[in-house]
Formats: sequence, C-alpha cells, structure tokens
Amino acid sequence: MKLAGDPGKGVTFLLRKKETEEDYGYIIDPDLVPIDITKKWLAGLKKEIPQLPDELAKRYIKEYNLANEDAEVITSDFMLARIFEKAASAVDPLLAAKWVRRELVRVLNYNNIEASEMDMDTDQFIVLLRLLQEKKVTEKSGQKIIEKLAAEDVDVAKYVAQHNLAALEDSGLIEKYCREAISENPKAADDFRAGREAALNFLLGAVMRKSGGKAEPKEIIPRLKELLS
Repeated sequence: MKLAGDPGKGVTFLLRKKETEEDYGYIIDPDLVPIDITKKWLAGLKKEIPQLPDELAKRYIKEYNLANEDAEVITSDFMLARIFEKAASAVDPLLAAKWVRRELVRVLNYNNIEASEMDMDTDQFIVLLRLLQEKKVTEKSGQKIIEKLAAEDVDVAKYVAQHNLAALEDSGLIEKYCREAISENPKAADDFRAGREAALNFLLGAVMRKSGGKAEPKEIIPRLKELLS
C-alpha cells in the first residue's frame, strides 16, 4: 500500500495498493548482506537465550523439589527468579523459595511495585535467610526485616543487633513466659485442658507478646502443652 498526503488540506489518501505476496515478498534489500546460518551458530544462540518461564519452573521443581505453585510464581518474574537462584545457592532452596514466593511477593504487593523496581541488596537478603535458617531470628522478626530491606539499604546483621531482634534461646526464660501466660489466662488454660485446641493459640499469642516476638512458636507450643498437661 502506498499513501500520499496533502499538507495544505491535512489529509492522506491512497495512491495504489499491493495485494499479493508476490508484490512485496521477493524484493531484495540491497542494504542487507547474506547471512550464513550454521548449526554451530544456532547452538551458540540457544545457550545465550535464558530459559522460558515454563522451562525454568520445570527445572526448579526437579532440581530444588519446589511445589508447582511456588515454582510458577517465582519464574513468572525474571527478577524474582534471579533472586531465588542466587539465594538457593547459599541456603536451603526450600527456605529461599518460601521467602521469595510469599514474603518478598507480599512486600511487593503491599508497595504496589514490580520486583524490577525494588532496590534490594540480594546479598543482605541472603544474610537474612541464613539467620532464619540458623534460627537466630524468628519468622516474625524476619517479616519486619524484609519489609525494611525492600525499602532501603540495610545491614541486616547490624539491624538485628541494634533493634534487639535476635531470637530468644533461653529455655528458662521461655518457660517463665509460658507459666506467666497460663497463670494470667486461666480460662484459656482450662479451655485447652477441656479439649479446645484453639485456646492454645491464645496462650501462644500471650507468650509471643511477652517475648517481643523473639521466641519461636515451635519452642513455645511444646512447653505450653507440657505445662498444661
């Protein structure tokens, strides 16, 4: 199709129209040189092209034993996949997947931004994951830290020390908090002894508040059950 215009009238009109492939398809462009496409060249290109999301998801499921949904969410965003791959090489891949898939995505959604718009230091994210893996911070503290980390430059180790976020490891102190929670909430204690399992969550919350979120629920629950038996 060839068009012409009349600047004075401000209109464009048709001059002639080409209708078939023969009209256009075989006109050689003199500015383009012939290219020899070899198998070796194609193989090199394939190595340089990143895996497509569905291929990447299949690899994550096979290589890291990720759940299908986790693998699909992570690979749906190129930057999330890059963060996960780097983290998975440093800590437990399932832990990395959990925190990328759930907590990091939660922070992105809350701030209404894409992963590519986030200025997060991946090395510091890995520091956080290591602390979680070694149980040196609780998940609750980790959630607060990742929110901070996604918004600004943070030295995670220093931040944990400055804000007293290290996990509570003193078993005697955990037991003290459990005893206090039971003593201060006799109805919840009686309800649990009567078979109402949900009452344990109330007591768990009371202990978590006393510990400032620095005690792991996995440490608290068995102690509560033992004291309530």
